[in-house]
Amino acid sequence: MKNLKTIGIIGIILFLSVSIFAFPTTKKGNAQPKKQVTTKKTTSSNTVTDIDGNVYKTVKIGNQVWMAENLKVTHYQNGNVIDNVTRNDEWKNLSAGAWCDYNNSSSNGNNYGHLYNWYAVSDNRNIAPKGWHVPTDEEWKILTNYLGGENVAGGKLKQTGMNNWASPNEGATNETGFSALPGGYLAKGMFKFVGNNGHWWSSNESCTSNAWIRILYFFSCGVGMGMNYDTGKTDGLSVRCIRDYTMNVQEKTDNTSTGIISDIDGNTYKTVTIGTQTWMAENMRTTRYRNGDDIINVTSSDTWPKLIIGAWCDYDNLPANGYKYGHLYNWCAVSDNRNIAPVGWHVPSDAEWTTLINYLGGKDVAGGKLKEAGMKNWKRPNKGATNETGFSALPCGIRDFNGKLFSYEGVFTYWWSSSECCSASGAIHWSLSSSFSFVDSNGTKKMDGLSVRCIKD
Repeated sequence: MKNLKTIGIIGIILFLSVSIFAFPTTKKGNAQPKKQVTTKKTTSSNTVTDIDGNVYKTVKIGNQVWMAENLKVTHYQNGNVIDNVTRNDEWKNLSAGAWCDYNNSSSNGNNYGHLYNWYAVSDNRNIAPKGWHVPTDEEWKILTNYLGGENVAGGKLKQTGMNNWASPNEGATNETGFSALPGGYLAKGMFKFVGNNGHWWSSNESCTSNAWIRILYFFSCGVGMGMNYDTGKTDGLSVRCIRDYTMNVQEKTDNTSTGIISDIDGNTYKTVTIGTQTWMAENMRTTRYRNGDDIINVTSSDTWPKLIIGAWCDYDNLPANGYKYGHLYNWCAVSDNRNIAPVGWHVPSDAEWTTLINYLGGKDVAGGKLKEAGMKNWKRPNKGATNETGFSALPCGIRDFNGKLFSYEGVFTYWWSSSECCSASGAIHWSLSSSFSFVDSNGTKKMDGLSVRCIKD
């Protein structure tokens, strides 16, 4: 990168006034070495269409598929309108989703896409097309890390030349096909920096009033990572969407493969090999033990906490949830000698869960590798979810031991182990959360209703 002295006072002012962020050092002699990457660039067949009929080019970078254009949609996925607010002084008081064009000029909207506040980004009605979502902070990190880090990734993402970017458009190669444009942003009633900077939302809050963003600059080949500070979530920024991640066989590592297993009821389950273990890639839905005896279905909140035999239910006693998430079982069903698992399979011990987690790098990071990616089933932010294992964990929630409460659908998932904990009334479970990428284990009462994943003998 050229020394900042050659950029002049204007560039320095821009640098100081945009946001609070970790700005990468990119002077000559200090830059990280560039990482060579191979990307699949956009072709005419790689497109996605939003609810308004806008068609966007897409590009595959590593294992991620991104839009190669900024979002222009004016409706949520369910058809509800996103308000177009053109009075700049109203933006700082908004608490609902809104959009505008830079300088309220439709030609800017056509060129750069719309600017949205964070309330539009985080709305559960979903601003993205079906099968897509606004990227998490972690997904932005995955992108920049794949491209060699924050010091060099920006140049690989920016459109080349000076048709849209101001000179010198430092380091721009657009070798990824991402084609980032300097759409500027809206804050405190002022439109700023079109032609100089591009600002994009992530779906993650940084605090109550702010959210994490990414910035590209005309004077740097780096990526700025930080939180917008002017008016926080009421700023108007650009949006790029990322496709919900679905692992296919070609994307799996050499230590991962898939298969199919059937239970006594005829339910079929995908399976996945992770390291030396083979796991079901779906939660159990069986209603019978291996010998054909029924596992009783208990919907009564009065009966559930008094049970001393195996039982199952669906979350909120809704069969649709059972089909989606699998059934919830008490530990008596898990530990019954008639065996809840298919022939050749069993409910994993605490030690077997530990083997899985250690293989994936430990409790701090394994959860993200096990969770289904995106926000189709998990609530935001679904921290760190890549599902790179193919385990496809879903947020099934729990039935409390008192039988009356179903809790945490979309937020948590819990699985039984076959191992008791120190108390005769408890057993060890493992859990994942939408808010974290780690895995937790703890003891819980045997009367709780939890999900079951089986492991091959």
